[in-house]
Amino acid sequence: MRDPQLSGLDGAAPSSSAASAREDASTVKTWRVVQYFARNGLVMWAALATIAAEISVALQRGMQWRGDLVWTVDWVPVAFIVVGPVVAGLAAIDTALTVQGGSHLFKRPVTRTPAFAVTLAYAAVVGTAHLVVVAGVLVVSAPPVGDPGVVLAIMVQLAMLTLFAAIGTTLGRFVGVVMAGALGALSVFALLFFASAPGDGLALLEFGGATLPRIGYAYSPTYLGAQLLLLLITTAALLLPRPVDPMHKPRPSRSEVAVAGAALVAVAAGSVLVPGERLVPVETSPSLCGAVQTVPTCFYPQHERVMTGFQEQFWVLVSVARENGYGDLVPRRLVEASRTELPQEARDGTAAVYVMPEHLQGQEPSLWEIASGIVQPVHCAQVKGDLPPSERYWEDLQALVVTWVSLADPGVVEDVAFEGDILSPEQASVMAQEFAQCTYAHF
Repeated sequence: MRDPQLSGLDGAAPSSSAASAREDASTVKTWRVVQYFARNGLVMWAALATIAAEISVALQRGMQWRGDLVWTVDWVPVAFIVVGPVVAGLAAIDTALTVQGGSHLFKRPVTRTPAFAVTLAYAAVVGTAHLVVVAGVLVVSAPPVGDPGVVLAIMVQLAMLTLFAAIGTTLGRFVGVVMAGALGALSVFALLFFASAPGDGLALLEFGGATLPRIGYAYSPTYLGAQLLLLLITTAALLLPRPVDPMHKPRPSRSEVAVAGAALVAVAAGSVLVPGERLVPVETSPSLCGAVQTVPTCFYPQHERVMTGFQEQFWVLVSVARENGYGDLVPRRLVEASRTELPQEARDGTAAVYVMPEHLQGQEPSLWEIASGIVQPVHCAQVKGDLPPSERYWEDLQALVVTWVSLADPGVVEDVAFEGDILSPEQASVMAQEFAQCTYAHF
């Protein structure tokens, strides 16, 4: 027995005007079926699963993404590894169930088939759920610095959710209910594994998933625009094949398979040919500045919540250095480094401080971390090569850091099992200067 809601796609609408019925056939009726699946299908369960998974992901690791806009937007879709299989599996089941009661509808034009309606229903409902979570985390994040590419990045995420549903409806048109659900979930899980990792070309399902701050990077509109286009082409290609006889011979026509296959080949070729990276480096400088005992300190405004902790520990290091004759270890300026900019490269007495994910998760910075960040010559070409630095370098670096930190915390000597000699003020001054200017003789 046909569902009265579904039968509306294949017959005349209840209207006094036949012309009006024909005029509305391609729009109102399709929308009615979308509403039907939204109310009676499994899409609401998919939306609830999306909200639960994304909120769970957002709460992990102390919400370290707060303040960093690109990191925030990239962090939420980490849940797609769960959301994708759920959406595909449930969409496949909804479509397969429709075959049993409305197989005649699959012969209609693509945009008026149940598979298209299921895909649209999942795209609308699950997409809305995703947008609600993204909006919520952006409110919590309150990023002080914007990025115009964020809108395009979110559109790509919505296109991915639509593709997950389309994969499910494709299997649901040709496979039984139970098998369709299982294959839909497994197919998307495998696709996420293989098509989300960045490589030489464009990764169709790359959504970010960052574990490090994104400061110093911005979205590439070219990359995201190409990714969005390829996602839409892939979705359209999957919706094209329709079963010739859904009930008895659920196989697609050869012509539709050929067109869909050609489109997917074009997508694969486009993924290889599209150059560039999803994120591009941009010039940015830490603008949240203050001072610690006359030493200027500057941090990125995205990390304002941890700035005080670093300044307090730096205060201790400055105090003990000046009180014990090691004042030459104190830099002229202390500036936060990013993944794209090392402030010490200027070699003008500016030293770097590194805000790590652990600090953004709530861990307080230690004296060792700050002192090591100030003196370690990571900006020097000698330590950036393929060959690691010498053992002598590591011993001298440890001696310099231990010397400074032990002025405030003598127990550090035992904590790190230091077996060398504490450096004199003159030795520490010379070594720190050689590290800063990259003139150290034993790299």
